[in-house]
Amino acid sequence: MKKFIKSFFYSDNKVQPVYFWITILMILIIITFTGRILDYFDISDTLFLGLLGFVAAWIGLYNLNSKNKGMK
Repeated sequence: MKKFIKSFFYSDNKVQPVYFWITILMILIIITFTGRILDYFDISDTLFLGLLGFVAAWIGLYNLNSKNKGMK
């Protein structure tokens, strides 16, 4: 269990705070999506898709940057 939790914060034994923030944002998006389905929240589709796009772009840019640093 400790290795599973550690994987959210570390990569190659280095702290990666990006993983922590992406995990937090994805949890909030899941809560928002569930609340929207159950009519707890009145959130627009545009905002929800914007949040998903932001997280996806952040993951993509972070991984692209990590990949490019490793190639040098």
